[in-house]
Amino acid sequence: VNLVQRTNERNSAGSVQDLKYMKCIVFEDFLLDMEEAILTSSKSAKALFAFTREDQRRVTWKRFQEVLWPRMKVERQKRSSKLQITLEPLVVYTQIRTHIKGSLEAVCAMKPIELEDYLEFATKRCRLTKEQRIETYELYRIYAAFLEEEGRWDDNDRALDIIEAAKWDDGTRINWNRFGGGMGGAWDRVYVDEIQDNTQAEIALFMLVGGLRGNNLMLAGDMAQSVVEGIEFRFEEVRTLLHTFSAGGSMDKSELLARSSIGREMSARKPSLLKVNYRSHAGVLDVASKVLEVLFSHFPGAAKTLPKDKGLLRGPRPLFYHVSQDTALSILASNQSYVTLVVDADREAELTRMQPDENDKSTVLTIRDAKGLEFPNVIIYNFFSHLLGANREQHKSWVGMLSRSTDAHAVDPQFQYQHPELEGHIKLLYTAITRCCSQLVFVEVKSNANNAGERFFRFLVEGELGHKQT
Repeated sequence: VNLVQRTNERNSAGSVQDLKYMKCIVFEDFLLDMEEAILTSSKSAKALFAFTREDQRRVTWKRFQEVLWPRMKVERQKRSSKLQITLEPLVVYTQIRTHIKGSLEAVCAMKPIELEDYLEFATKRCRLTKEQRIETYELYRIYAAFLEEEGRWDDNDRALDIIEAAKWDDGTRINWNRFGGGMGGAWDRVYVDEIQDNTQAEIALFMLVGGLRGNNLMLAGDMAQSVVEGIEFRFEEVRTLLHTFSAGGSMDKSELLARSSIGREMSARKPSLLKVNYRSHAGVLDVASKVLEVLFSHFPGAAKTLPKDKGLLRGPRPLFYHVSQDTALSILASNQSYVTLVVDADREAELTRMQPDENDKSTVLTIRDAKGLEFPNVIIYNFFSHLLGANREQHKSWVGMLSRSTDAHAVDPQFQYQHPELEGHIKLLYTAITRCCSQLVFVEVKSNANNAGERFFRFLVEGELGHKQT
């Protein structure tokens, strides 16, 4: 997040001078700054933020998956033994974080949305069936009860509390001065990169620090790289957010903004598209585009369909290795200049331990940690084996996707509802591929279960997009 403030002041000599105050911070520090600004200007806000420092009570994706999800399944089974849970935990977590607690409707109501409102979401916005949404909401109710009973909180609770505490002490409207920079008042410019990592509630915070003036926001992102756990992002919803918070929106929904006279200044231009990729050459971009074709054909609406990225130069096609564990480690050891990308932190730690020689260890990062970065040479290591494990059903689904035509008309429309978790898998693969500037290498360890990795290699070789190595 980059914040800029400008003003004109007279110096001691009496002449007018331009002053500029700028701050560039990561999102967590941005939240801490907002909380600090409220704490120093409002006694009533102190109780609101007492919990935000207690990280052990914060529900992250990892804590949701490892601590709460097993208990949620048990509790759901107690309530109705006949009902089976059909959704993956990440799908449920995403629906809670993005829609039930982090949507515009939740911001306007200052609380999670009701089931009736959730069921009314358009299918382009929420790509679950009615039955899947009802199942999700049942699980959300169990999740919310656990949070209340155990004093836990999640990032949506934090965002809504900041918005609530931002009002004047009479509770009627926003006090913009609480978020001012070094020169007081609202920020004149707010620049945010990787905007696809944020919910609507969090994007509302960027609008607050800018004084709810939509024309001073600069948001950049890529929907196809929306890989942060719990986030489903669409640029269309940013425009909806701006419209609702303006005089043209439905102000009766939101007491928070009922008296905001600056709302009339808010507007949103159509997103500008960047069609030339200055990072990667065509050899890498062709593979990335092929992966996007799979995404667009099987999950319409998952990301905006755009023209293929154009690289300024041709370059080497990716290499593919389907080898034993020992050979895979040997490849990493002999390519120390390459950055190795893996699917999660557990695999990162495991692979780092498996490289025996401290001097021969390659740099290992998770794909999510690498997002926003670029490297000359990249190895994507064991993507399918690690992501899918021994889940033969998901391997089968991936094989099916890669075997079919990427023509959307040839794909069963029900596929996106039957396998919603695969959308995130494809976006994760696309993000990993696009970290590479020059030489891209895929390494998969042979196993009985890894049908998806083998089919992916064949998929790219058949399209003359890469070379399989032996």
